[in-house]
Amino acid sequence: MKARFRDLGRAESSRRLRLELAPEPGDPVDSPSASLAKDRASFTLPEAFDLDGTHPDVLALAVLLSCRPWIGSRLVLDRPVSAAFAEVVQERFAIALGPVDEGLAPRERPRGPRPGVAFSGGVDSVAAVGLLPGEPVLYFLDRAIPLDRRDAIDKQAARVSCEDMREQGFTVREIVTDVEYLRRPTGAPVNLPTDLSFALPAVLCADLDGLDALTTGILASSVYGLGSGAFGELAPDHALPQWQAVTAAAGLGVQPVVAGLTEVATALVVERLWGEQVLSQSCNLGKPGLPCGACRNCFRKSLITAAHDGAWPDNGAARRLVCNFQTLGDLSAVPVSNECSIAFAMSRYEGDDRRLAALRDRYCDPGDDMEWMTCHYGPSLELLDERYREPVRRRLADFVAPMNEAQLASCRSWDRRRRAVRRAGWQEAQELQHLLTAYGTLVPSKAGVLADPRPYLPRGLDDRRRSATESSLSAVPRDLDPESAPRISVLVPHRSAPSWESSSDILGRPGGRVEVIGVGNGPEGLAEGFAEARGEVLMWTAADAEPPPGLLASHLRWHGAAENILVFGPREFPATSLHRMLLVAAGGYDDTIPEGADTELAYRASLAGAVLTDVQGRPVDPPWRDADADDMTLARQVPESPARDDRRWRSWPVPLVDIVVEADSCRFEDFLECAAPLLGGTCRDVRLTLVGAWTNPWDWGRNPVSERDMIREALGADPRVRFTTWNRVRADASVPWRMQVDPRARTARDTVAELLARGERRQASLVTVEDGDRTLIRLERRSAFARAAWSGAVPADLDERAAESGPVLRFDAADIGPVPV
Repeated sequence: MKARFRDLGRAESSRRLRLELAPEPGDPVDSPSASLAKDRASFTLPEAFDLDGTHPDVLALAVLLSCRPWIGSRLVLDRPVSAAFAEVVQERFAIALGPVDEGLAPRERPRGPRPGVAFSGGVDSVAAVGLLPGEPVLYFLDRAIPLDRRDAIDKQAARVSCEDMREQGFTVREIVTDVEYLRRPTGAPVNLPTDLSFALPAVLCADLDGLDALTTGILASSVYGLGSGAFGELAPDHALPQWQAVTAAAGLGVQPVVAGLTEVATALVVERLWGEQVLSQSCNLGKPGLPCGACRNCFRKSLITAAHDGAWPDNGAARRLVCNFQTLGDLSAVPVSNECSIAFAMSRYEGDDRRLAALRDRYCDPGDDMEWMTCHYGPSLELLDERYREPVRRRLADFVAPMNEAQLASCRSWDRRRRAVRRAGWQEAQELQHLLTAYGTLVPSKAGVLADPRPYLPRGLDDRRRSATESSLSAVPRDLDPESAPRISVLVPHRSAPSWESSSDILGRPGGRVEVIGVGNGPEGLAEGFAEARGEVLMWTAADAEPPPGLLASHLRWHGAAENILVFGPREFPATSLHRMLLVAAGGYDDTIPEGADTELAYRASLAGAVLTDVQGRPVDPPWRDADADDMTLARQVPESPARDDRRWRSWPVPLVDIVVEADSCRFEDFLECAAPLLGGTCRDVRLTLVGAWTNPWDWGRNPVSERDMIREALGADPRVRFTTWNRVRADASVPWRMQVDPRARTARDTVAELLARGERRQASLVTVEDGDRTLIRLERRSAFARAAWSGAVPADLDERAAESGPVLRFDAADIGPVPV
């Protein structure tokens, strides 16, 4: 990558600066998760800003914060940097930075403390300002909206917060920039887990304002992975220490002053420090002092505030907080982002609102003590340098107490990964969604916040997914590098655990990378072992013997290559293994199945995009197809079980096809012409989800007056029909086919069966029925779309990537059945 800053001169009472990028061959500029969308960004800086008077190391740091994701092996600037700074960048990021001026001294850190704060006006950044010593300077990154775009956020509340801070005596600079539009999708180029790109205005003004440090509102959830792991030591490859070293080399070390606080604690700091003197509003969709009450930030922050002051929202406000697209989308993730905040708030709820009670029942485990979230995690102070550590410690003591030993133990044991694996996963999350949205209309969506209508993997999985297909297994190396092997938890019967722990196969592994867990008999014992396991890879066996040499290596070599592989065998020592992410994507382990729970898990894993192989890399025949043809217990959960072949007339708990129809856009008679044949057709192994603004059952009587009421009256007694107000229903983890039907289509009794037969015959990934340029029916094979999602597909190319697993069949409506409306 080549980059340079150009001074565009004065504009009224400010100075404009432009960053120009020139990608080189080999730069990773095209990525589904974060592509480089444009090659320039502008900044409107204070009039006194002097480009030539700014240290080159500071400018180089600004470039790194702007385009780090798309830099390959080198970054070439238009002015030389110091050798010391280039050396740190090479060491931390493996980027050759140049040109280098051996005679240029590194930027000398000014006398301080005088930190630059990336200020958003939200609760966390307002709390950070109050904990800083010295003379903080606040910088608000004011997103400039291109002429061809509309902004999805409202900045009025942030501006009011900036003005409040000025009245408190702080210097506040509002820097207009379009740097967030460098990235597709729009956002800060280096935004998680450090939020450092929001500090770009402070970096550029470092020499102008004499800054000696950078501060953001980064919380414990980002620093320590709280909610996806437990408090503890930072991993060597964690982004925060890497960026701390690089910024410190430019005399601007990052000081994460709220890294030991949760958002529960920052709310207390803000209330006790500022009261009503400073507006702190994390909602960026509402007006100043009037949050929208219908976004993910309002959901969490409002519940936290209510937990502190006891003023819980009434039923209408609770519905608005919970039943919106952002919140429902977050609650559908496995695991849930910031689950600890929800658990804290709900642990204090004693009301009778059915939605809040449902959240309490799901996220609060008996015996959980969440009060540690109101305190400060003392070891986080080690992340600050000596200039800031003691002053911040004293400031913290004025507002929140440090955790005692019991609270430290509680916070360190909080690990939502284990909780997610132990739960029923998607099935339980989907049941919660339907419970939350069962009554009342949904809050209208806002521009730019709709979720993908066909998500086939839970959010929270690593964006850099390592995926495999059957054809790629031959390229997996046979030899495993022990140092790079993933951590593995081995679940074995209690009586054989000692022999495993003393096995040479275990002792030969690098220290701490193999965990042996003794489990009880049956699915319940194995489920408890999954909940306890901490490894990235999970392997289990019922064999009561010492493992043969090389067993772990034969399994781990596959999981080191990809995360969507399910490994069986060998025959002489049966053991099964999969990556933790695949277990979560499959919906967890179901211990309610007395026999066949492993087979049912393998089935769901295959639907979630898994490749089934033995330790030699040979494809494995699906075990559920070899199951006992009379095993009705397994057939209840596995639609493709042979026990269901001639029993399609039954109503099964898990259907073969999930059908989704939006019921709001047509007349009652037309809707029945579409829905009735789907329910009464030759394939009855279906579930029909009807999306609409359904009213409460007690609001309509025996003489319904609206089209929706008549639909509910006509179909409400069928157990295969469910009603929801949310039209972003997640694909069920156990259902192999998902069909979306336009309610204007007139279907026939054999429509579902005929499309299924055509799809199965050709092993298609997608079957569509079209009328001109309008798609009337989409029949999607879940495993194909999940496989595409594993490989990094995004909504724009999901169909195309899914086609790699099977052809796309397109039919004209006249070739399938009755002519549509």
